[in-house]
Amino acid sequence: MTYKKEGCIPVDSGQIMIIDPCYIKKNFESESTDKAGLNYAGACEVTLSEKLCGEFGGLAFASSTHSGDGEYPVYVKRDRDGRILAVKIKFVE
Repeated sequence: MTYKKEGCIPVDSGQIMIIDPCYIKKNFESESTDKAGLNYAGACEVTLSEKLCGEFGGLAFASSTHSGDGEYPVYVKRDRDGRILAVKIKFVE
C-alpha cells in the first residue's frame, strides 16, 4: 500500500494545524491572541519553538512548514478496504 495524492492544503501563516473539527467552534479561542491556549497564539508558540511543532491547547497539533506560505500536497495511505491508515503532508518535494 502506497500513499496517493488526494489534494492540497493552502498555508498563509507558515504553519499548519491538525484538530478534530468538532472542537473548533466550541473550544477554539479565535479572539484571544495574546495568551497561548487553543488559539493562534498557541499554534505560534509551538511552531516557533526549537522543535518547530507540538501539541497545544490540549486538543490540537501544529507544525511549521519548511518554506513558509504556499500550497502543500496531501497524501493518503489506505488499507485494502479503502479506510485511511495515514495522512502525510509534504512540505518539500
